[in-house]
Amino acid sequence: MFQEILKDIITAAEFKEGDMLNPINKSYFSKPLSKDNFHAINLTGFSGLSTSSSPSSLFSTSPSSKLCFIDGGSAEIIKAPNLSMFFIRTYANITLNNKTIKDKKIEFYCIFKTKIKDEKIFYEVNFILNSDKANNNEYAKYLPDKEDLELFSYDATIVSGENRAEISKLGDVVRRFAELKMAKLMAETELNADDIIILDGNLRATYTNEEKYLDALYGAASKNNIIITAFCKTSNLLTEKGNNIISVLNHVAELNSIKGCWFYHPIVEIKDEKHRAEMMFVKLNTLSEYIFRYEMYAQQFKLSPINVILSILTLLALNSVDYSFPGYPYGLIKADTMARVSNKEGEFLKTKILFSLESSSNFKDIRKSMNALNAHDILDRK
Repeated sequence: MFQEILKDIITAAEFKEGDMLNPINKSYFSKPLSKDNFHAINLTGFSGLSTSSSPSSLFSTSPSSKLCFIDGGSAEIIKAPNLSMFFIRTYANITLNNKTIKDKKIEFYCIFKTKIKDEKIFYEVNFILNSDKANNNEYAKYLPDKEDLELFSYDATIVSGENRAEISKLGDVVRRFAELKMAKLMAETELNADDIIILDGNLRATYTNEEKYLDALYGAASKNNIIITAFCKTSNLLTEKGNNIISVLNHVAELNSIKGCWFYHPIVEIKDEKHRAEMMFVKLNTLSEYIFRYEMYAQQFKLSPINVILSILTLLALNSVDYSFPGYPYGLIKADTMARVSNKEGEFLKTKILFSLESSSNFKDIRKSMNALNAHDILDRK
């Protein structure tokens, strides 16, 4: 039965030379897929090639270049149609020669509420730092600006279909803005010229006001010659034939006996002002079955000769040898582990917060609001 259903699924075997990535939107111009776009990453004898012969180049990565991996995690503590409370954690892991030399962890709560503005429903936010850091301006500067998070409940970047956006959606927005804010501050205070920031995710501005945080990051990076990149855990991009692009690249590499570590570029020309990036796909460990999407700030990519790009990817490949997940940078594994808010931790925080609120005069009203959405939770315990 299952074989009958699955046999009609399009497979990478249907790939033909010249197929292209299906454009994400009208500002993406795909390049024909070709075996000639695979470039080898040589891990032997890496010394960081000099770029002095290229006057337009601003960067000269070497083994002394630091890698800064940034990720965030979150858990919703209180959930109601008109109220949401999140615990957010952002983490930066700075490595040199695959050893952590410094890290930074920021934790805070954010409370979202509804407000009426011009007779329309908006969402607004307030932040609360952990109590032991509440008076510490050092941590407050890592928070997004509250004004950027006052969003219309039908804002096109957070709605689901034709329905009003759930207030909980703002948890994702805050986490993303906080990650970008941390990256900017790392570029300004903790990193040196030719160091590399690797964000978890991509470089596309998805939410309203997100461009402001990307622009600030690019500005700080350009001023200090810090290279901005992003690494995607997953990719749902398709070719024009409906194939998974990851499967196709794997298939083409095997078909042409392309082994070892490599990156694939070019694949698409991006002319979207909200996505100022150069996209490539990378295989960072010979033993890995995984290929990942990797992006670099477009302006920096254009100013970097091929040997600098190869140096960046070599540093990443040398960081992608952990036995638990070969081919995936260990710095991102650690950043994910340190930033992640587990279900167990989330439940502990929820119990702690609700217990502290029991003496509040409006606790019964909060409970009633929560009951509008928690019936599934009650049934799941049965």
